[in-house]
Amino acid sequence: MQNKSCKLDPLPFWLMKECMDQFLPIITEIINVSLQLGEMPTSLKHAQIKPLLKKLSLELIKKNYRPVSNLQFLGKAIESAVILQYNEHLSKHNLHDNKQSAYKKFHSSETLLMKIHNDIMSCMNKGEIVMLVLLDLSAAFDTIDHGILLRRLENVYGIKDTALNWFRSYMSNRTQSVIINNTESERKLLNYGVPQGSKLGPILFNSYIAPVSKIAEANGIIDEKYADDHQLILSFKPKESKDQQAASKKMEKCIEDIRNFLQNNKLSNNGEKTEFLLIGSPLLLKQVQITSIDIDDTTIRAVDSASNLGILLDNQMTLEKQVKKMCKSAYYNIKNISKIRNCLNKEDAKTAVNALVTPHLDYGNGLLMGIKKSLINKLQVAQNSAVRLIERVGKHEHISEYRKRLHWLPIPARIEFKLLSTTWKALNKQAPSYITNLLNKRIPVMNLRITNKLILDIPENNRTNGYADRAFSRSAPSLWNKLPYEVKMADTLSKFKKGLKTYLFNKCYD
Repeated sequence: MQNKSCKLDPLPFWLMKECMDQFLPIITEIINVSLQLGEMPTSLKHAQIKPLLKKLSLELIKKNYRPVSNLQFLGKAIESAVILQYNEHLSKHNLHDNKQSAYKKFHSSETLLMKIHNDIMSCMNKGEIVMLVLLDLSAAFDTIDHGILLRRLENVYGIKDTALNWFRSYMSNRTQSVIINNTESERKLLNYGVPQGSKLGPILFNSYIAPVSKIAEANGIIDEKYADDHQLILSFKPKESKDQQAASKKMEKCIEDIRNFLQNNKLSNNGEKTEFLLIGSPLLLKQVQITSIDIDDTTIRAVDSASNLGILLDNQMTLEKQVKKMCKSAYYNIKNISKIRNCLNKEDAKTAVNALVTPHLDYGNGLLMGIKKSLINKLQVAQNSAVRLIERVGKHEHISEYRKRLHWLPIPARIEFKLLSTTWKALNKQAPSYITNLLNKRIPVMNLRITNKLILDIPENNRTNGYADRAFSRSAPSLWNKLPYEVKMADTLSKFKKGLKTYLFNKCYD
């Protein structure tokens, strides 16, 4: 748990942590009494809101502030105990929303992006157009109806009696106040929404929004969710105009059904921020006559690129705009660090680069396998600039030896590292099922020693367009099968990553 304290806490959390042996029996007793009585203590249901600017350069107006909610440590401790039992209940009765990737163990925005990218590449390989609609929900966490949520917990998830009473107590009579310049406003009652800044709130939101996936499935549409971000995916052959029209109508019907569900559940879709993308090969895109879809009274026109979970997807999946975005963010932070480089020693400069530059080059890089080498080179130049900043090396001096001293893998190897790490997790039950299901172990035909070395099947592909080779289901097994046996058989993720980095490092610099 983070060492963060709320002003409402009776003691600073760091002090409670140091004296945990003395506090633990008391905390445990409070948690047990809360669960046994089915009540959340009223004193723990108040939140203090502190508005913070989203960016320092923004104008000091209300819309540019992000409300940061602070809750007491003890309340979060009770929530953590409830989450453990609630997740165990969902797993036992197979009630998890398999289309939701937020706030779930082994799930992340990157794993979901890999899955979506894999599906798109597979469709493009088959000569299909992919219709991708990114829905934007308005203030979804703040408008949840408590009565509807409680009925769903009871009727869909089987929460009853004392447990249901606890959830009812948890959501009722919650209050919040706003603090600006050490001045606190009066307390206001919260009749809607899940508690911001809580541990349990996001989990309850997942349960509240889960029916959307069944609505999409009933319409023949794939729905993938990350919290309140929804991706609706439909593929079709573009040769016949009637097939295009049918696909367009199917998507519009699905969105209409989802909109009705949202309205009935006190949620709303922001049609103006909804984005619509048609993805395919350049040749097939020329055959597409669809230019827009209609949502309510709003016409959503197809765009050339759209941001999905922080990744810019373009309509041909070249990821050229995404690479440009990654480089721009990296150079921006390199420039800022360079302004104070004279005040930093080498280790501090390295720490600053790892914190502010490297994440921009690594996030979502598993999607970059197989893109144009010219784009990979742009990312490599950005990484080299970071090396020059740390090592104080001139722009005309060869950089690979300095990169080797820092023990950094070059960009292509970092992409392989991400894919292979995800593969190990999938094979060791530390990845979402939608990633694990993309991999298949090769079944031995004969009892040869080589068959025991954990080889993965590489899906057959008779096409030469290159799309299948970029899909995780094909690129990951291809890389995995080349790994030494000793690296693949590591029994922990940390050991695997250590062995993998050594293998890739020697491969790059030998």
